[in-house]
Amino acid sequence: MTNNNSFKESKFRKIRHSSKIILYFVILLCFLLCGIFAFVIVNKDNNLSKWIVDNSILKNYIKLNNKVNNDNENKLSANSFFSLNDEKDKYRFATMDKSLSSVDLVEKEIPSVVSINVTSEGNKSFSQEQIAGTGYFVDKSGLIVTNKHVISTECNPKKKVKVTAVTYDQKVYELQLLSIDPVEDMAILKVIKPDKEFSPVQFTNSNNLKLGTEVMAIGNALGELQNTVTKGIISGLNRNLNQPIQDECTGKEILPDNLIQTDAAINKGNSGGPLFDNTGLLIGMNTYGTGGENIGLAIPSNRIISGLNSFQTNGKIIRPKLGVSTQSISAVIKENNPWLPIDYGEFIYANGANPITADSAADKVGLKEGDIILEVNSTKLVKSSSISSPLKSILLGFDANTEIELTILRTTKIQTEFKYGNPEKIKVKLGGQSIDLSTLILK
Repeated sequence: MTNNNSFKESKFRKIRHSSKIILYFVILLCFLLCGIFAFVIVNKDNNLSKWIVDNSILKNYIKLNNKVNNDNENKLSANSFFSLNDEKDKYRFATMDKSLSSVDLVEKEIPSVVSINVTSEGNKSFSQEQIAGTGYFVDKSGLIVTNKHVISTECNPKKKVKVTAVTYDQKVYELQLLSIDPVEDMAILKVIKPDKEFSPVQFTNSNNLKLGTEVMAIGNALGELQNTVTKGIISGLNRNLNQPIQDECTGKEILPDNLIQTDAAINKGNSGGPLFDNTGLLIGMNTYGTGGENIGLAIPSNRIISGLNSFQTNGKIIRPKLGVSTQSISAVIKENNPWLPIDYGEFIYANGANPITADSAADKVGLKEGDIILEVNSTKLVKSSSISSPLKSILLGFDANTEIELTILRTTKIQTEFKYGNPEKIKVKLGGQSIDLSTLILK
């Protein structure tokens, strides 16, 4: 009987001890929840508060009085995704404000737009100036971005060239070319003798663009009509040119892609000018006309920002480089080539040439002709009507020297056939490519 009572007392003590532990845990949890609740209430405008409310049961009880649009809600994640949260990155995505009337938008943004004049040397003196295109300020000190083809005359070492900018109030500033992009149609210049602070544009995240969004272009239509304003909508996204064009600075063929299509009138002379959304934020740089009516193309803001931050860090624009020539695989290509093991990815091939650049990132990890790249950081490489080269499109979102993970199918070539094993993942540290202005050699 005594033993039975002792057993019951021991069991009761254990239960009481366990109950105390549970009670302490519940009290601690209550304190934690109360702390989180107090933080959310006191810091209603904080991004963390909004995240907590949106991802917990609090969203059923708390309505944060904070009217923001989608771009503002995604601002933190967008900057983080494009590695723009470090203090070293000067150029970031701005918070979208309310829509502006056309008149207010022009008055707000026209001070940031300049005409680019390129003057070539004649027989004895400079020839009459011709407005070659448009540019825009990206900082207060006088840094200007325009298209590479606008200032391509300066890429000819045999010609002496003077480049000037004319502001909206007709002030003229001489410019110095600082860097040209090895991939995009982009050049960076600066005012040599600034006499004031300039009005720079602000950028928005072009990944958030939607078809039908109202846009406005400001530029020098036909190279003669300075400060021409045209308005339209975003007519298409992720457009590409079906035929390669020749880079006027390097002489190499390039195939522009991921472009924004607009029906705002983009004429000769608009090249290098800004394309704004209806809040006055820059969504792209007008760059190509197609010859079709009401079809203009612009480089998206994300690629402009990445180029600017690369320039800020390195003193020149350096783009990532894997060092492979590939052809995208699609369901149609797979049907016509039944030996292919899969209907997506990029097949390493160069039509008789070596598809692997010597000593490149691809060369260092042993990629070879016939291998198929399936994924980059778990994102499948899927070709579509709007994305002709998904590999290039994804890689340009990284900085040079970034380590990425590729999912690949390695091949064993038996006579004239390719045989494939199972997919494997490999780590690759991207290289970089840039253009030396002194030699105009792509490195």
